[in-house]
Amino acid sequence: TVDGLTAGLRAHGYQLLLGSTDYSAEAEEALVRAVLGRRPDGLVIAAGEHTAATRLALERARIPIVETWDLPDRPLGLAVGFSNVDAGRAMTEALAGWGYRAIAFAGGDPADSLRGRLRRDGYLAALEARDRVTKTIRTYTDTRLTRRELNRFERRGAKALGRTRGAVERQT
Repeated sequence: TVDGLTAGLRAHGYQLLLGSTDYSAEAEEALVRAVLGRRPDGLVIAAGEHTAATRLALERARIPIVETWDLPDRPLGLAVGFSNVDAGRAMTEALAGWGYRAIAFAGGDPADSLRGRLRRDGYLAALEARDRVTKTIRTYTDTRLTRRELNRFERRGAKALGRTRGAVERQT
């Protein structure tokens, strides 16, 4: 994402300014205020649950806004992304189609990440449609804590797929 944005913007005489919010709506609000204070020509922002103040500030800025990583019901401007529900469902259906019978979802606190919550909803829908038992494993910003959770799951006969976030399956 960053490399693609950088190349595309540079080709048109723009530079990319990055900011990180660690999935915090309050940090996003502060970051948006700081960025808008620099009078940018446009803003690319991860879709999510923006505060009312963030939405208002972006609407008042009257600049192009592009939301990424989801397809929000009420985009701030343009939206470039995908359905996280469909992604979670497709991932789970692929694992089930490959013969895995007990599939767990590893994700952060659902209260902290709309996109993670939507992917988990797709996972749950896929398994419920197959009458399968669901298992959610909490992941953490601190990858050591996530690895500890995955190791505990693996000790019970599971095999982790991916890195610290994503699908975990157990063959039974």
